[in-house]
Amino acid sequence: MTKIIKRNKFLIVLALIAAVVISTIFVGQASPMFAHASTGENQAIEKVYTNLTLEQDFSDETILVVLNKTATFSFKTYTAEDFSEIGNVYVEEITAGSSQIVRQQRETNVSRQGHSVKVSDDYRRILKLTLQDKGKENIIDAVRKLERRDDVVSAEPSFAGSATATTPTEYPNLTAHPDLTKNNRLTNLHTQRWWIDQIDLPNAWDYEHNATGVTVAVVDTGIDSTHPDLEHRISAIPSVDYIGTDALADPNGHGTHVASTIGGEANNGGMAGVAWNVRFVSIRVFNAAGSGTANYAAQITESVEYAATNGIQIVSHSGGGNTGTTNTFNALLTQLQNYNGLFICAAGNNNVNNNNNSWFPGNVRAANVITVGATDTDDTRSWFSSWGTPTVANPDSRVDVFAPGSMIFAGYSQDRCTNATVNPTTGLRSCESWVNENFHHEDGYHFLSGTSMATPIVSGTAACCFRFTEAEIMV
Repeated sequence: MTKIIKRNKFLIVLALIAAVVISTIFVGQASPMFAHASTGENQAIEKVYTNLTLEQDFSDETILVVLNKTATFSFKTYTAEDFSEIGNVYVEEITAGSSQIVRQQRETNVSRQGHSVKVSDDYRRILKLTLQDKGKENIIDAVRKLERRDDVVSAEPSFAGSATATTPTEYPNLTAHPDLTKNNRLTNLHTQRWWIDQIDLPNAWDYEHNATGVTVAVVDTGIDSTHPDLEHRISAIPSVDYIGTDALADPNGHGTHVASTIGGEANNGGMAGVAWNVRFVSIRVFNAAGSGTANYAAQITESVEYAATNGIQIVSHSGGGNTGTTNTFNALLTQLQNYNGLFICAAGNNNVNNNNNSWFPGNVRAANVITVGATDTDDTRSWFSSWGTPTVANPDSRVDVFAPGSMIFAGYSQDRCTNATVNPTTGLRSCESWVNENFHHEDGYHFLSGTSMATPIVSGTAACCFRFTEAEIMV
C-alpha cells in the first residue's frame, strides 16, 4: 500500500523504512516481481528479453550485459574478441570492484570489511559494451545476437534521464490558477520549513537525529561543497563526475538542494537537514541544465556499483526518465540485488500512474528500492507527482511512499545566486524558474518543488534508521 507521510505519522514511516532496512541489510533481499525465464537457481533471473524499436529513445553505442551464474563465477576477463559477433566493441566490467570482493570471499572464506556488496550465489556480473560502429540499428542487431548467447542473461541499451524538478508535461495554466504566483505561494506558507511541522520532525528528532557513520551518495547535478550547510559534511570517499570535471561543484543547484534537505548541518545558523552528521559522496550524472546523456542508465548502474564497493549505505537519486519500453531494466535490477544498501529515488513529475508508465529507475522492483511521490502543503498528493495504483499487469505499487515535495526550502548553489541577473519583464532572477517553483529566498537558499524534493526527506529518514541495531528496530 502506498503511504503518505503526514503530521504525527513520521515514526510510522520511520518504521516502514526501518522494515526495508531490516529486509535489505539484516535478512537479505526478496526476489524481484518480474516475469522471467528462470532455471530455478536460487530464484535468480536467467533470461530476460528486451523489446526495442527504432522509435524508442536509447543510446546508439552503449549496451549493458548481465552475465549468467556460470559466467559470473568463472571470473573470466571478457575482451572485444569474446564479442566478435557484434563487431568492434570496447568492453568494461561495471561490477569489477564487486567481483573482486566476491571472488576474494569465495576463495578465502574471509569477509572483507568496508563495502556494501551482497555476497551470495545470486550475485551477477554486469558488462558495459561500447560499439565502435554507432547507430540504433546496430544496437538492436547487437542486442538480438547477445540474447542468443548462453552466458548472457540480458542485454539492453542505455538511455537518457534528467533531474525531476524539471518541466512537467501538464503544467497548469497560470490564468486558471491565480493563487499560483510566487508571492502567494510564499505568503501562504506559515513558515519557510512548513514540512518539518507537517511530518512532526521535531518530535522525531527527539527520538533520533544523529546519522554519524552513515554515508549517502547523492546522484544528481553535483553538490556545492563550499555551502556553509554542507562544507563539513563531505565524505573522504572520492566523489565522481560522469558529466564534467568536478562533482563537488553544482552549476544547477538541484543536487545541493537535495543534499541540504537530507543532512544540512544543524545548529550553524543555516538550515538543518533531516539527518544530522551524515556524510555525502557526490556522483554527478546531470549537467548545468539538469539533463543527462544517453549513458544515463549505465551511469546509474555504475553509481550503485560505486556505492557497493565503497561501503556507502544509501544512494539517493532525484531523477529519472520515461523509457517508452516495457523492459525490466535488468542491468540495474541485477546491480541492486548485488548491493547491500538502499536505493531511494523519485517517482517523477509526470502526474501519471507509474504502474502504467515506463519510469526509470523508480519502476525497478528490487527489494531495496524505495520510490517516492510528493505531497503538498495541505497533505494531499502534489498535482505534478506520479503515483502507483496497482493494476492486473503490475499488482505491486510502483510508488512506495509519499513525502512533502511542494515548495521545499533548502540550500542552493551559491554561485548561481550571487551571479544571478533579474529579468525586467517577469521580475524573476536568472537562478529562478516558474515551471518547477524554483524561487530564490536569499543567496544560497531556494524553494523548489518536485518529487526530487520529497526523495531526500525519505533518504534522511533512512539515514537515521541506519543508526539502529536490528534488535532496536524490532522493538
